[in-house]
Amino acid sequence: MSGRLERFRLARWVRRAQRGDARAFSSLFSALHPVVYGYLAARVRVKADAEDLTADTLHRFTRQLSRYDAARGGVRAWVMTIARNVLIDHVRKARRTDVAPLSDAEHLLADGRFSPDGREEDPRLAEVREALAEYPPTTREMFALRYGDGLSIAEVAVVLDISEAAAKQRFSRTIRALKDKLDNPSKEEVAHAPS
Repeated sequence: MSGRLERFRLARWVRRAQRGDARAFSSLFSALHPVVYGYLAARVRVKADAEDLTADTLHRFTRQLSRYDAARGGVRAWVMTIARNVLIDHVRKARRTDVAPLSDAEHLLADGRFSPDGREEDPRLAEVREALAEYPPTTREMFALRYGDGLSIAEVAVVLDISEAAAKQRFSRTIRALKDKLDNPSKEEVAHAPS
């Protein structure tokens, strides 16, 4: 299903659920559960924690359903914002070693989430991972949300509470820099390359 059609369908289900339509609420819940669980499961190491955090996220979503405002962003971005806040609360409360760093895109790249169709990983992906690791956590989180979780740039902007223009600019600038770095190895790397 196209992203635009999915956004329209989710928004329609929210409007109907806000009016008390139980079937629309069930459809909305069924569509959002795997998205939320996937996001959280990629960021915590314990499956039970991911399940609990998913339940907490969807509970908060349900409590706040009447306050949804389509003008502030799509439904998926809104629920992902809630999931991100639930995760931040969990990390702050837990302070345990079983929680992956919030903005660490490395685990998303390593577990094949960037290759959802099951094809073998592109050999240059390791180079991209290594280059991206040098960027600040917020940049890595942007890439994880976009390419690991499949959010649009507009949805990433909503989740991170930045303008869409700023998100586009950051993606564009980072992608250009990564491409330049990968296409033009430094003189030191060239000197150490096998002949």
